[in-house]
Amino acid sequence: MENAKLNEMVTDFVKKEFARLGSKNTLQVESTEECPWLLSDHTNWNFTVVAKAMKTVFRVEPALTREGGSIPVAVDIQQAAGKDVMLVPIG
Repeated sequence: MENAKLNEMVTDFVKKEFARLGSKNTLQVESTEECPWLLSDHTNWNFTVVAKAMKTVFRVEPALTREGGSIPVAVDIQQAAGKDVMLVPIG
């Protein structure tokens, strides 16, 4: 999904929910920064190996999430290398 469409959907939702409150306050929604989303194939062998290692070390299944909009350089690295990039938060 393109950023513009996502921004439109989020803005519409937030405004709709705000209107339901009947508040005398005003609401302004704006997107101050945008970058492409990091999308990688979670069935890639790299993901499988890291998931196994995390389960072995931490004794829990890793929670696979689609993120990366906050780390724009990850998309640049993925495009430049032509390889999947995996963000592994620990801690």
